[in-house]
Amino acid sequence: MALSLSVPVRRVRRYGSLSLITGVYFAFHTMTITAIAVIAPGLADASIAVTIYLGFGLLLDSPAAQLGARYGLRPLVAASGGLIVVTAGTTLMLGSGWWVMVSAAVFATCSSLIYIPTLARYSELLGPAQAAGQRMSVLVQRVGALIASGVIYFTLGRGVNGDLLGGIIIAGAILLASAFTLPHATIHRLPTKPVGPISSMRFSLGEIVRSSTMVRGAVAAASMPIVFAAAGSVLPMALPGMGAAIGIGLAFRELLAMIASRFLGRGSLARTNREFAAAGVVAGVGFCFAAAAGSAIAVVMGLALSGPLIGGAIMASTLNTRQAALASDRPWACFAGMGMAARAGGLAGPLLLGWMLSFGRGALAAAFVLVLLTCAFYVGVGGWPKGRAR
Repeated sequence: MALSLSVPVRRVRRYGSLSLITGVYFAFHTMTITAIAVIAPGLADASIAVTIYLGFGLLLDSPAAQLGARYGLRPLVAASGGLIVVTAGTTLMLGSGWWVMVSAAVFATCSSLIYIPTLARYSELLGPAQAAGQRMSVLVQRVGALIASGVIYFTLGRGVNGDLLGGIIIAGAILLASAFTLPHATIHRLPTKPVGPISSMRFSLGEIVRSSTMVRGAVAAASMPIVFAAAGSVLPMALPGMGAAIGIGLAFRELLAMIASRFLGRGSLARTNREFAAAGVVAGVGFCFAAAAGSAIAVVMGLALSGPLIGGAIMASTLNTRQAALASDRPWACFAGMGMAARAGGLAGPLLLGWMLSFGRGALAAAFVLVLLTCAFYVGVGGWPKGRAR
């Protein structure tokens, strides 16, 4: 019995803290996107705040990835958890105002310090079992987002938007506590030569330019914040009376993402890319239906249909990035490049979708579908790499 339990126990010790941090991070991320949009003073302020949160990490992901590779996750996650608690608490006391922009920038900094370093470390631990491990990662991420969707449903349904900040405070406290379950960095993990912020960004961009496989991972990663912003920030502004329906739709989206993840990434890397492309088409149709119809049923169904895309984007982005990292002297730069691509999507997405919303829901839906189809075409058709995703 002791021998039969030894493998699960080792796996829990190895992946438990990282899985907890990943799940709580995505709960924080999902709540933050909606919170800063609904707490901001107006539509323009909301678009700017969401853009800051999703896009500011473009400057921070590469330095954060290098810091994580050099010093380990423990100090990064601990500092981020504490900052989240302080910032969310301060914003809760101050209420709506220009300071939401500052809060968005701080939250973006915390996001960079947690997400890419954790993802890179998790992928490193998985070794050759990437596909199976990333399917589990999708499940953990979406459980966190599902819990956050429930919080969004209750807070927006009751019209008490400030309660979202309470959920963010709890998430920050859990991150702070879980940081101390992580091991300290060991000397052999430190890069031989420190890399400055500008150089780290240059290396990350260089990895994207070097590899077409890395480009596919970057494009898949860039699609996710656009989907998150469209559903969590722009759609609530387009349909202000549909808060409860949006919350339910987000919950079903996460459920479908978890279900779909069990069937993704089981073939070649080319098949994984095609799965992402197909899911992108389905998500585009669903969002178009939700935005155009405007009814509660349409909103729930439309948002739910984006679930497979979330799972497909996570699988395609991480597996393509991991494949590129295997041929790189700086694997951390590949994951940082993926993060920068996601931030670029987060920077452009809210601005584009918010601008199109000013022309009406039809224009919003058309822009969203066009962006998704472009991402789907490139990842699914723009050259298929060989090799199986084990």
